[in-house]
Amino acid sequence: MIESWRFASGILLPRKIRELGHRFILATDDPDFYNRYSPDGGLHPVVALADRVLRCDTRDEASFLSLCEGLFRDEAISGVISSCDGYLPLVAAVAERFRLPSSPAEVLASMTDKHLMRQALRRKGLPGPSFFLALSEEEAEAAAGATGLPAIVKPLDMSGSTLVRKVHSVDQMRRAIGAVLSHPANPRGRKRASGALVESYLSGEEFSVECCARRGEIFLSGITDKRLGGEGGFVERGHMFPADLPAESARAIGAHAAEALSAMGYVEGTAHVEIRMTSSGPRIIEMNPRIGGNYISELVERVTGLNPLTQMVEVALGEEPREAVEAERPKSAAVAFLLPSSEGILAGFRGEAEAKASPGVVRCSLSAPGTEVLRPDDNDCYLGHVLAEDREGLGAGRMAEEALSRLTALIRPRSCGCGGASERSSCSPSP
Repeated sequence: MIESWRFASGILLPRKIRELGHRFILATDDPDFYNRYSPDGGLHPVVALADRVLRCDTRDEASFLSLCEGLFRDEAISGVISSCDGYLPLVAAVAERFRLPSSPAEVLASMTDKHLMRQALRRKGLPGPSFFLALSEEEAEAAAGATGLPAIVKPLDMSGSTLVRKVHSVDQMRRAIGAVLSHPANPRGRKRASGALVESYLSGEEFSVECCARRGEIFLSGITDKRLGGEGGFVERGHMFPADLPAESARAIGAHAAEALSAMGYVEGTAHVEIRMTSSGPRIIEMNPRIGGNYISELVERVTGLNPLTQMVEVALGEEPREAVEAERPKSAAVAFLLPSSEGILAGFRGEAEAKASPGVVRCSLSAPGTEVLRPDDNDCYLGHVLAEDREGLGAGRMAEEALSRLTALIRPRSCGCGGASERSSCSPSP
């Protein structure tokens, strides 16, 4: 395993590998990076469950491939994997060198760079927004001319809605481009791709299609809805699987995702394809050559019995993805995330017992007191989540949000020395 995501899939994937009877070596340049985000304050599962932690330079492909020559000679390695977008091109490069299952490295490179992805889809004739690569704030006017307003400004190679902004004027666009360009490295210290991607705004409901590719054949696990909020309107505040969609819309969204994956040349691996259903039909927002985060894999498994994490491991090992086993399952499952309305230090919660006792709730997980509370402008701001099931129909999303509304976070200012639990903001589903 080459590096990992910190939350959700980064916690669940190492457990799933062990549950399936496999072992893994973690290759990382900083194991302590993960331990800072441990869900229980101890070792992060990706560190604790690894057979061995190999501390090495995962930023330089040539040196890492050289290191792997000895590693693959000394160890019986059957696959290579990562849950973190930025390392997927390196995963593919290792797989190619040692003849392990993977899509081509150049395909992974294109799918993890949003500008390269847009160019590739345009060359294949798939409809999509107008776009412009801005390399400086001074290009804001040219970008607005190319895409029109409103528009979306985003980094080329970050996830979790980080620095994604909707802009309505050239001045707003200039500031948004500047914000992207002012972050030359990601939270791990890796150098980011240069530039900010500006796209024409696509209006419509947003969904994600959970997919698996094996030998070029695309298998669809289903469609998840996406509920957005936060300061910029792009923080993922919840998901429900399956999405409540007319059959015709669901077919169109699924077919568009499969067509886009095939157009990119994605032949091996799991995928999480984000799509907006516009008045002109489905349009790609982003394509991720990995499983969906934010516990989407768990939602899919609770409803269908198919776990994208399991598929991810199976495909990495060259195995055929297993099929669902007939069983009595919920008709829908959903997760709702607790977003703060101000910054500070978390002192605790009110209403936890009521949230846990709400209809349909199967889990209520909250951050520990003392946690730093961030502005709700990307997915790193979460203070916890509620997961719910509806065994009768498509009501799990409503159940999760109703349970979440019973929670109030007690937040004190960072400068407060009293250590008390003064109520600073009420946290509930964003409007």
